[in-house]
Amino acid sequence: MPVSFGPTAPDETAGLWQFLSAVFHLTEVPLAFSPPAMAWKYFEPHPWWPEGRSYLLRTDDAIAAHGCVSPVQFKGASGPVESMQVIDWAAGRLIPSAGLLLYRKCLEIRPGTLLAIGGSEDTLKIIPQVKWFKRKDDIRTCARPLRPWRHFARSPRSGRSAARFARNLYWRLSPRLPDSRGWRCRPAHPADEVFTPTGDFVPIVRSRAWFDYLLRCPLVNTELAILEKAGTSCGHALLANGFGSVWVADFVVAGEASHGDRVAAFSALVRHVVAQPDAAELIAGSSLQELSDVFEECGMRYRKTSPVYLADPRKLLPAEARLEIAPMIGDMFYLFDPLYPFLC
Repeated sequence: MPVSFGPTAPDETAGLWQFLSAVFHLTEVPLAFSPPAMAWKYFEPHPWWPEGRSYLLRTDDAIAAHGCVSPVQFKGASGPVESMQVIDWAAGRLIPSAGLLLYRKCLEIRPGTLLAIGGSEDTLKIIPQVKWFKRKDDIRTCARPLRPWRHFARSPRSGRSAARFARNLYWRLSPRLPDSRGWRCRPAHPADEVFTPTGDFVPIVRSRAWFDYLLRCPLVNTELAILEKAGTSCGHALLANGFGSVWVADFVVAGEASHGDRVAAFSALVRHVVAQPDAAELIAGSSLQELSDVFEECGMRYRKTSPVYLADPRKLLPAEARLEIAPMIGDMFYLFDPLYPFLC
């Protein structure tokens, strides 16, 4: 059966939606597939991928698979290394192994690497069996309730509702936030730049143009915040508020920052979010253990682990190096259940 691979045209989104709704058994249009969301994810210019990022694997008669490229870059030894996560990944039964073939085709678009982060139950069964994917450090996600009564008001009533409320109330109060020690957090100005961390890991390459693209996400209320110490900008945080659940999509303290400085800066960030009346919960995640330690010292509670796999057929990154993975990669920071968006 002849198979072709290529970008989705904007006038094909109606047919794409029919395919996605059939694969995912959807009867209503979720926010993630609303017209504004699809336009932003698939067609709005991206600084590292200005052309369309939605791709279809097709036969002569129908769509066999779909994936959207979510670009990211890593800091390689000789310059930026292009990478991507394929989101909105969906494969029908029209041709065997259509999903894996789509992954291969995406790797051929540009000479870079490809990430698989988390995913559905079926995806998590398939990816570990594919020899060109190698396991990297997982991304650990943690959360802290800020206004537990909001959780209680929106949660389905059950015998555990009162117990969850009591637990979340305790988690809100204990442990107390560490002192911010002169660190403060403020909204970013248009001229503010973003920062890239240093350490014994391969960092994500940040640029203000990329952050400006992420800030236009139509699914959540986003904010770029600048972290200052003694009046000097020393880091940033990207925040995404979805129905009161606030993701720290990125958190960076620049330079050779100490653990104490990171804790104080994150404590200032927590206070900044608490001051927002509609913030009911704070969520953060990272593949770096040193950042997970910072989050937990600031009262964040472990909630889940998402496995991370990397395909690097051209050996562009050191095989044994730790890879920095943050929630701003892919779609982790803007996917919420509107009925109950909380992790606690």
